[in-house]
Order: sequence, then structure tokens, then C-alpha cells
Amino acid sequence: MHEDYMQHFSSEISEEIENYAIEEPLKFSRYIFTRREGKHQYGYCTHCGNEYKTVGLKHNEEAECPYCKSMCTVKSSGRGRKYMVDEALFEFYDKSLINPNIITAQEIRVTKDYRNSYKDPRTSYTIFARFIFEMGNSVMIERDCWGNGFHKTKSVHKNVIGYLIKLPYTFSRASIKKAVKDTPFRYSTWDSYTKSQSSMVKFFDLYSKYPGIEYLTKEGFEGLVIDKLQGAGTFSAVNWRANSIFKMLRVGKENLRELKNCKGKDDSLFLRLYQISQKDKSNLLVEDIDEIRDSWGMYFRELQSVHKYISLRKMAKYINQQYNKYKKQFYTKGSVLTTWRDYLADCETLEMNLKDEHVLYPKNLHVAHQSTISQVKVKANEKFNIEINKRAKNLEKYTFEYDELIIRAIGSVEELIKEGEVLHHCVGRYAERYAKGESRIFAIRKKDAIDKPYFTLELNGKDVIVQVHGKNNCNPGEDVKRFIEAFKSIKLIKKKDKVNIAISA
Repeated sequence: MHEDYMQHFSSEISEEIENYAIEEPLKFSRYIFTRREGKHQYGYCTHCGNEYKTVGLKHNEEAECPYCKSMCTVKSSGRGRKYMVDEALFEFYDKSLINPNIITAQEIRVTKDYRNSYKDPRTSYTIFARFIFEMGNSVMIERDCWGNGFHKTKSVHKNVIGYLIKLPYTFSRASIKKAVKDTPFRYSTWDSYTKSQSSMVKFFDLYSKYPGIEYLTKEGFEGLVIDKLQGAGTFSAVNWRANSIFKMLRVGKENLRELKNCKGKDDSLFLRLYQISQKDKSNLLVEDIDEIRDSWGMYFRELQSVHKYISLRKMAKYINQQYNKYKKQFYTKGSVLTTWRDYLADCETLEMNLKDEHVLYPKNLHVAHQSTISQVKVKANEKFNIEINKRAKNLEKYTFEYDELIIRAIGSVEELIKEGEVLHHCVGRYAERYAKGESRIFAIRKKDAIDKPYFTLELNGKDVIVQVHGKNNCNPGEDVKRFIEAFKSIKLIKKKDKVNIAISA
């Protein structure tokens, strides 16, 4: 099968390839080697082969050859050339040998070795990959790493790996111009992309699939094609398989006229926002779309999530309002959008009415989101909540007051979570253990601040205190220690033990 692909290519390195390699990829590999003969210095140009008398040329400086006018690097012939090997990679295009409508390309490494002789350096060529471009079909075959031949790849790509990445990489524009002549690729507008691309194989692969690229280019939307070539996000802004510019951009004639006059017309994100604005009847001005793209359009997934409920115009208005009013809570407009996305997801979980504008547009989004977070946590733990509530009632016998403090069992998952959040410790994770009876959790509060978490106490099944922690896991102060001793004496020491204590006394 691979032999069939090889029929498209010549088995020889052509004179055209050799000439291009010397004139472009290896243009940097031009030297003037100097030697001394008595008091005189002579220089030899490796590009044109002329030797001539020179004056004061120094090793590694730049100098122009008076014969071929090439800019060359000066090298002293008396110095070692142990590592003097120059390499470059390039693409060279041609017509298929068996089908005049097919173009081909080869990725070639050229090596120029000066180690043995600077007057007769050895130049060699290695073909790393071959490409066949036919409308509707592209094929890449690459040399395997063992040098045993070529194999077909899954996709067409610039075949640069390992240390080859650091080598100069070019492609022959002249060879492309000659190869595409009288083929379907002559309409591809390839020459519009030679400055933005280091390789053209991806372009011809793309054009073979989507010939509508010609329309985009001629209408001034090159940026969309470049985004696609470079693997950037295109936000599904272009229908690449369409056969007209209107269908490709999903716009009408009037819209196309307006787009062509926009500075950001060939930006994929701008185009997608423009399309959304038209489709949901927002009909935003171009400058408004510019502002959205620059401020929060890059959060496109979040934008899509919120857009399920709200038009782009209303989204922009609400985001601007929240950001301007609550800048301390929102670092950027993008953070407003992400918070809004999360808030609406919570609303769905809580089965809130998202057709109600008071739900969709809370006065303070940050505060509303904190509320839904708490509610979702509670709902997620409804099963535990029922069990904890039952356990709290069974633990009412442990309720105790002494001095200014009171202790009682925590009665719900919500209260347990709040205890952990306020005191910055991990008791919020104990919900399952508490619900299953593996642990008993109590809140110690001040009587004059009964709803404010102060200390948390854990008791095991044998009425032994496991731990008591306050804010940031701090240990009890004197007031809490006195309270705990009284609690242990009155509530935890069994009657039998109390009798024994009394007899001992």
C-alpha cells in the first residue's frame, strides 16, 4: 500500500531541491575561511568558491564576499572543525507523477558537513515525511525511527520531533506556486498564509477538506483560517463544510456587510458573539460585542451555560451592574460570570423557578450564591440530616449549663457545616460519622451569644471526650476547662462512680 503512495514521488533529490536548499534553508551556512601566507591574509568563500586577498578579518565576525555579495561568517582555517555541521529542515512541493490534479510535498533535512574539508563540504539529504494532497483526501507518510521505511500517519502535521525542533525550518514558495498551477489548489489562496505559517502542509490538508477557505480569505476573514490552522479555539463560529460565505459565517447579506467593516471581523470569538447576538435578538452594537469579548468573552463555556436562560444583552447589563456595584467581591467581570454560572447551577439543583426574574437576577449575586451553596450542601445531606436530627433528640440529656456557657448536641448537617466554617476546623466533615452513631458532636456556646459557634466537643460512645477545639483548632481556655470539668462531673460520670467517689471522700 505504501508503495502506491511512493509512486507520486521521484526517487531522486532534484537539482531544484538542491538549489533551494543552498539558497534558503542553508543561507546561514556561508563562510569565509581565512589563512595567512607570509604577511598576507587570504579568504575563501564557501558559497561561490572564490579565494581572494583580505585585510584583517577576524574569527566569527560577519563579512561580505566581494564576488557573490553573500554575507558570511568569518572562520579561521587554523581552528578545529570537529563539530562544524550545519543542518536545516524544509518543505518542497511538486506535482504528483501519476495524477496532475494532486500536489505533493516532502519534508527534508539537509546537512552540510565541514569537518573534513571546508572547500569541499559534504551535503546530504534525508526525507523525513511525504505528503499527498488531493481534494477531499490528504495522506502523510513518515519515516519510522528505525529507518526501515515509511508508514502512514493518522493526521497530517509538521513532522518535527526532538532536537529537530531547534533547526531552522522553511518552505519553498516557488515550489508551491509551480506545484499548484493547473490543479484545484490554484484557487486555495495559499499565498495569503505564507507569512503566518512556518509550514504549509496543514494549510493544504485543511483546504483539501474545506475549499470554502477560498471564500473566507477573499472576503477578508483570514484570521478565522489562521485560528483553525494553529489549533486555537474557533468556538464553532464557522461552518467549514458549507459552500457559501453566508452559510459558513451563518449570517445574511446585511450582516456580512457590517462584519466586513469591523476591526475584529476575523476573530473567531468576536464572530461567535456576533452570531449569538443576532440569533437571540440582542442585536448588540459592534462596540458592545468588542467590550464583551475583551472583558469576559474568553469565559465562553460559562457564557454558554448562562445564555441558556438569558439573552446576551441582558447578560452584559447584569454583569456590568454587579461588577460596578460589588467590586470588592468580584475581581473581574469574568468572575461575575463564573459566579453566576455556579449560582444558576445551584438553583437547578434546588429546583428553584428560573423563570422568576428575582431568581435569575439576585440583587447581590455573591450573597445569593453563598446562600445556595449552603442550601445545596444541606440538600445533598438530607439523609444524614434526618439521622442527625434523631440523634440530637436522643442526646438532649447531655444539655448542660454552667457559669456563662451552655452545651447541647448539634441538631443538623447545616449547623455542623456552619460550626466548621465559622471556627475553621474540620468538624463539617463528620456528618456521616455523626449520623451513623460513630461519633457525637456538641456545640459549646456562650449564653449571651447562643447562635455563635464558640467551641466544639466530640464525645465517643463510652462518654469519653475525644476532642475539644475552638477557632482554628485552638485548645480550650480557662473558662472552657472549668466548664468541661463541671460537665464531666455532672453528665458523664456514672452514678456508680459518683457513689465510689463519695465513699472515698
